Amino acid sequence: MTITESESLEFSYFVEHTRFCPSGRSFTLETDPEIRKRIARRLGIPSVESLVGEAVIKSTAIGFTIEGRLCATLIRECVSTLEPLSESIDERFVLEFTRKLADCEDGEDLSLLEEPEYVENDEIDLGEILVQQLALMMDAYPRKVDTTTLIERYGRVEERSPFAVLLGEVAEVDGEG
Repeated sequence: MTITESESLEFSYFVEHTRFCPSGRSFTLETDPEIRKRIARRLGIPSVESLVGEAVIKSTAIGFTIEGRLCATLIRECVSTLEPLSESIDERFVLEFTRKLADCEDGEDLSLLEEPEYVENDEIDLGEILVQQLALMMDAYPRKVDTTTLIERYGRVEERSPFAVLLGEVAEVDGEG
């Protein structure tokens, strides 16, 4: 089995998936400070404080499955105040891959099917998979506890009808008249 590391992405760890048995093989990947700095830059966040991934790769009849767990501590920016806040992630994931392309009718979009992802070569980048899973698991709108929202702070924007001018409502609001 060939396992190599690469500098091409923020965190690469290539594994040859063709030699695994159905019972699988376990991997634990930890990141060093330089890799975490590059991942934070890619994700557009202030800092990745820790990132550990566990994965079991199991062979299937037409491909392989990755069952994993990702644990991370991130420093993010609050969407309301832009102040730093800590986000902890501890989640599991399952990914299915196939070595044979699914049969599709002409014009059918493969990306919409609930099929395993197709893999052409004998290696997968387990490090890149963990970074992608981290990006999916991050809170889309991180917000500090007990922070007021912009609506709470500044109030709701008053909606006007596009016909307000015709109805004479704009003159009162704009001070015209």
